[in-house]
Amino acid sequence: MKINKKIAASSIAALMAISPVISLAQNPTRTVQAAADSNQKTLLLKHNSYVYGSNGKRLSKYQGSKKLVFTKGATLNYPGGTSVTNAGGKYYFIGRNGYIKAANATPIDNQAQTGTLHLNYNTYVYDKNGKRLKSYKGSKKNTFLRWGHTVKYTATPEAITNDSKQYYYLNDDNYSQNCLPYQTINGSQYYSIGNGGYIKAANVDQIDGKTVYTNEATVTTKALRNYIKSHKNEVPTRSASDYGEGSPYLKVGQKVKVDRVTSMYMGNSADIYYRIKGTTDEFLDSRDITSQPRQPLTIYTKDSYVTFVNDAKAYSINGELQTSKNASQTNYRNGENVPAYKELYIWVPSENKAELFYEISSRTFGYVNYVNYVKASDVKYLSGPRITKPENTPEEAKADAKIASSTDKQALQKLIDQESAVKASGDTYTGTNKEIYLDNLSTYNDILRTAKSVNSSNKSTVAEVKEASWILTKAQQNVINLEKRDNTMAPDLNYLF
Repeated sequence: MKINKKIAASSIAALMAISPVISLAQNPTRTVQAAADSNQKTLLLKHNSYVYGSNGKRLSKYQGSKKLVFTKGATLNYPGGTSVTNAGGKYYFIGRNGYIKAANATPIDNQAQTGTLHLNYNTYVYDKNGKRLKSYKGSKKNTFLRWGHTVKYTATPEAITNDSKQYYYLNDDNYSQNCLPYQTINGSQYYSIGNGGYIKAANVDQIDGKTVYTNEATVTTKALRNYIKSHKNEVPTRSASDYGEGSPYLKVGQKVKVDRVTSMYMGNSADIYYRIKGTTDEFLDSRDITSQPRQPLTIYTKDSYVTFVNDAKAYSINGELQTSKNASQTNYRNGENVPAYKELYIWVPSENKAELFYEISSRTFGYVNYVNYVKASDVKYLSGPRITKPENTPEEAKADAKIASSTDKQALQKLIDQESAVKASGDTYTGTNKEIYLDNLSTYNDILRTAKSVNSSNKSTVAEVKEASWILTKAQQNVINLEKRDNTMAPDLNYLF
């Protein structure tokens, strides 16, 4: 499964590393919004500004609106850096294939304004009954608020049980949720902005500078992919239980509720999919809906993912910096996203103490640097199940830093002795996944070779021996148990990124 792991490492970043303020879920390139990107910068408009395309021409429509003048005083997020030359002029890229002239904006410190809502759509001001106000704060002009501006709210944010409210934002741990109380009026949700005024929650993308998420969105299917001939006027779903199409077909024009977003690798590209609410493994291709959700949905991953909060280096199980001729295999960048498999303490000799680490996959796929470890202080939670309990204690990590005895190696030796039985399973293999089986067997041979080296060395630590035993066990299972999975080859979604 070496190829699949490469897929996971590359496309999860493409899925997640997107601007959190200007929702790119409606971008024709079909990228989706994810957790807040600490590298995002803010632009303040000094003058009214039109939105331009990559060819330098004014767009006729942007973010679903034909009102394409961002007014003086609006704030926009952009990837940062200096202005870019586009079609002969200086522009700032603001996402979703949109640009504004550099002369009309200036970068400012990206500091959230407490007590404010940031608008992602032009919005009217309503009364408590959901009717448009004819005058607000003594003026008709105040009844219409433009996209990109901020407005004060009146309620007090509160902690909530995860996914218990339709609209929420994440705390600093990137997991627990807060909600700004809203009112439901005639089926729509509204935030109070004081003085008897309300605005639709769907038109807000930030609360106090934090990205607003929704736990569900309603989308409408459309007929786009003309290669589907056996189900005319129907739209397929994708099941995570197999590589084929899902069981239900949806009618063109059907409204469907979705509650998660993920990326599945099909063929040579990773495509964006939305999970159908009420299911665990039925997904709808983002190409098959008329428009994307206005607010981002929670990202769905089977494994836990973490994101780097600064540039960092990988460590070995012995608490030493990993070395490689190719630094890209052991160096990680701020904002990079990787799957994490467990949390454990490792004794770091240079610091003379045990530190908390996450175990992640290496970027190489032989046994050399097969596992990397990164300090927990260098990353934060991003998606998937949370890892909340370390595998060991600091005291155990210190004890495992000693040289392993023959007794410490007994479990590893027992696994090594099973080599003949593991390889013999291939002689009777009659499943349909021969290529995967051979790939797993090749990986097993690589791991076995290094496990033998660890076992025979008089310098191996207890931690090294335990690591080798754990990885060799996994490799054995991938070879022996493949036959059992043939009839239910549920693809790990991490391998579909």
